[in-house]
Amino acid sequence: MHRREPLRRRLACTNCRTVKSRCVPVPDSGTSCQRCVENGLTCQYPARRRRGEISPRGSARQEPKDPPSQPAERVVAYPPDRLRARTSGPSQWQSPTTSLREWARVSDTQQSPARSNVTASGINRHVDVDMSGQLDPFHAKAGKTTGQRVEQHTATLSDYQDPVACHLLSAVEAGVLFISFMERLNPMVGLLDPAIHDFSSMRRSSLLFTTIMAAAAKFFRKELYDALISHCQTLLLRSIFAGHCSIDLVQSLILLVFWKTPVDKSAWVNIGIAVRLSHQLGLHIPRQEPLPADPEEAALVRDRERTWFCLSCMDGTYSDIFGLPHTISEDQFMNAAVWVQEATDSSRSIDLHLASSIELAGSHLMLVKIKREAHLINRDLKKPILLQIRKDYSEHIEKWFEKESAMSSTERAFLKWYDIRALIDVYFLLLDGSLSSEDAARRQEIVDLVHRLAEQTSVLGDSEDLVFLQDTAAVQLSTLGSLLLDSFSSFLPHQKASIFRDLSMIQQCCAMDRTGDQTLPVAFVARFLGKVTAQLSGSLTLDIPSEAESGLGVLEFIDPAGPEMDIVPSDFDDVLPDPDGQYWSSLFVSPTVVLGPR
Repeated sequence: MHRREPLRRRLACTNCRTVKSRCVPVPDSGTSCQRCVENGLTCQYPARRRRGEISPRGSARQEPKDPPSQPAERVVAYPPDRLRARTSGPSQWQSPTTSLREWARVSDTQQSPARSNVTASGINRHVDVDMSGQLDPFHAKAGKTTGQRVEQHTATLSDYQDPVACHLLSAVEAGVLFISFMERLNPMVGLLDPAIHDFSSMRRSSLLFTTIMAAAAKFFRKELYDALISHCQTLLLRSIFAGHCSIDLVQSLILLVFWKTPVDKSAWVNIGIAVRLSHQLGLHIPRQEPLPADPEEAALVRDRERTWFCLSCMDGTYSDIFGLPHTISEDQFMNAAVWVQEATDSSRSIDLHLASSIELAGSHLMLVKIKREAHLINRDLKKPILLQIRKDYSEHIEKWFEKESAMSSTERAFLKWYDIRALIDVYFLLLDGSLSSEDAARRQEIVDLVHRLAEQTSVLGDSEDLVFLQDTAAVQLSTLGSLLLDSFSSFLPHQKASIFRDLSMIQQCCAMDRTGDQTLPVAFVARFLGKVTAQLSGSLTLDIPSEAESGLGVLEFIDPAGPEMDIVPSDFDDVLPDPDGQYWSSLFVSPTVVLGPR
């Protein structure tokens, strides 16, 4: 059997290792090698290291000679987890404008990252740069951080998805847009609780944060909108194709549908994706147990439920628009009256908003069903159902909107606007085409409701909230114009005059958009109603009542073909030009005709 050589013969001595020479052992000389014997050197061998043990030279090299001094305060480049740690920024939205606007005034002289003279030299995933002052105004320090040591942070993919980090807008611009969204747009959709959706927590979800920035820029910073919505769509497609499933993704889809671009035809598909993701997250399962005792956990539970309620309202509304079956049934959410009693101070307004909508879900779905199948339902069976729906809507208006509540004035105004519009549909369905006194009374009710709707539209126009209404409002107003145009001849002369004046008032309110953006839903409605009132005025001049007969005083007829609308009577002979035709075709299954949707 071959015998292994001794250890000393298998290792080079220290002298040979120094000059990188071969160490040849000399027989019968112990442990000395040939080179050491010839040069009269002491032959020494290094001690053998155990596997995994660090050599003395390596350990000495890894120990710092002079450890750096720790700063008195550590600068965190990215915000902490939502609701877990908020020691450096405002914890509630109760004072959103105070801290951020004061910070914005102080930072007003700072340059946007896109306009600074600092250029990126490539992407380095292991950088140690203090970006807190540029990326998060709530976590930026008051003093200069130059020369301070920041916490080591390995950049992740989300760092390059943040719109501020991508230099699409500055931190100051992002802060102002966030305030604008929470104050003006969030009440319209009733989705985000300001207590848990503050500026710093939103930065943890690049998709939801970019969606909020894009929605706000659509109305307040149009020059930023194209880049933000493009970036948002990119992040959305990445998340969907990667199979991501989160509450932030569902909320982003809701906001993207609510304020989509005019020619975007993905609303129905996006709602379907949001519903599927919600099912995967279990949002459709009604909660049977009370809320957690921990306020933070309770707020997150209600955030999930609020998202589901908002999605269910959107599913019912868009199923009515597209004439397709709704996906979410009534038994998949809690009782609205019970749910709203658990609302906190920060979310009470938007929770009342959603509870008000959920309370009418059953009546709304029944009204949609009757509108689709009116020709198949027996008149004697249809009438009691419509009378019950009319009662539900009338009581709903009196309960929720005729007195002050925690709901904001904006929410009360446009929710009441939708209820009045639904009542007009109910009365049109109740008409049986006879000349009976009952039908005459219903026609007068329609005239009165159109007047109430015009006044409510004027309220929204005066508060400049009309411009924020979504595509569903455009559908409601355009179909109203079509209904009144088709049935105009059945009204009495003084009723015709009232309808014309009220419809012209609505058209004027929609045309008074101070932004001048012709791609907003109200702009499309203004052009469409301008054509409707132009045609109504032609038939109205044949039968103008006197002042005493109308009881409305002298009418000041509005010329819908004014230069500001760029509408002339010859347009009626042509198909609606783009982009109007594209917009209406994206909202209606059937193609548009001459005046638009029917």
